[in-house]
Amino acid sequence: MSKKLIVILFIIISCDSENLNNFENKEVEIKINIIGNGSVEYDKSLLYYIGDDITLIANPEDGNYFSYWGGEIYSNLNAITFNLSSSSLEIDANFNTISPEIVLFDQTKTDKDNLFIIENGGNIAYQIDKGGSVLNSWEFDLKLGNDLELLEDGSVIGIFKPSETFFSFGGYGGIIRKYDPQKNLIWEYELNNENYLLHHDFQILPNGNLIILAWERITAEEARNNGIPRSTDIYAEYLIEVNMSTNEIVWDWRSWDHRIQNVDPNAPYYGDIFEHKNKIDFNYNDFEDGDIMHANGIAYNFNTNHIYISVNFYDEIWVIDHGISSEETSSEKGDLLYRFGNLSPYKGGDTKIFDRNHHPNFIRNHLGSIGNLMVFVNGNSKLKSSIMELKIPDKFIDESNNFIPPEIVWHYENEELFFGKISGAVRLPNGNTLVCEGDYGYWEVTNEKDVVWKYHSEGKTFWRGYNVPFLN
Repeated sequence: MSKKLIVILFIIISCDSENLNNFENKEVEIKINIIGNGSVEYDKSLLYYIGDDITLIANPEDGNYFSYWGGEIYSNLNAITFNLSSSSLEIDANFNTISPEIVLFDQTKTDKDNLFIIENGGNIAYQIDKGGSVLNSWEFDLKLGNDLELLEDGSVIGIFKPSETFFSFGGYGGIIRKYDPQKNLIWEYELNNENYLLHHDFQILPNGNLIILAWERITAEEARNNGIPRSTDIYAEYLIEVNMSTNEIVWDWRSWDHRIQNVDPNAPYYGDIFEHKNKIDFNYNDFEDGDIMHANGIAYNFNTNHIYISVNFYDEIWVIDHGISSEETSSEKGDLLYRFGNLSPYKGGDTKIFDRNHHPNFIRNHLGSIGNLMVFVNGNSKLKSSIMELKIPDKFIDESNNFIPPEIVWHYENEELFFGKISGAVRLPNGNTLVCEGDYGYWEVTNEKDVVWKYHSEGKTFWRGYNVPFLN
């Protein structure tokens, strides 16, 4: 990597004693270190004084990109304006070669945030900038059980696969771990036995506790006794809240507590499915392996204290109330507050907007869409994936006791975008959308639906991707 030095020397000329006192007749010296292949543009015709603003523009050469300003000023914006507040300032302008994994890069339109990449089922994760340079990486002694998150302090927390499980399906985990910024293991919790297994996803709550997805085994005999004709066990969705200080489960919610069936009038919870649309029909799917729901993601609404669960095999999202006690979650108060994506699981009709779904997440970093929900729709039936931005209604049920559907406020699909598993999407601060196509890599799409960035790594699959703000 080449390094050049540009010295801009500004002589302060003062014509009166007041200016002499203010600036003490010092020279303003700005040193710009060019690291890599590029140049820095500035207005050479101006005479600058302490207290003035100066604008610097970084221009990469072909095949290169501007990474960041370093030294005494930190930014990853190509153009920066700052105040000359001292008599000397040294700045690094860092340029890097565009990585071969970057197959499309419109540097004028991409969001400047870095990317945290999670390889699906692997034991590594890494942080890159938009040019593909690896800024940090993690290697674990266990394989990932899907989700992994990079926290603001540089620590990471995620779900991992134990060496042995009593049962498993795609996306299984069993152990959740946290590593400090120095990559030391500092916390661990395991739920992995013949009846329960952690899987897929978790959310950090405002109180520091974790909400984690788990499977709960329901024996075939118990299922049959409850009007669910089965020859094999079934695995129901189960949510737990774990206190990270004590490793105790302090709250839980069982989907099994909210069942309804219309098969056996002599069995419990018999009734009209549509009239009990807040309950769950366990006969909706009869997959032989027993993984009849396959929830794969959760999102937490900080404003309402509601938990949103992506239920892949129902083509739905379920909403439950986290503001009630564990004792109340087993009662009707724990029934579904709201559900959307597919009317057929509660006999409400054939209309559906989901076709396998992943990664529900609330937009929190773009002013134009804060509070909306993003969902990746895999699109298995038509072999085309899409991303939906949904506005959730303030009122869930209308006067006729029907669920009010969310409004689709933004939708994106592309003939080249499809993967029937994993995947996801998040809104970026500049309004673009970062899309993870599980068997390809990552796309960045503008609000106008222009593709401005692509990352592809041959032979790999990816769980999700998260943007990482550029930090000083």
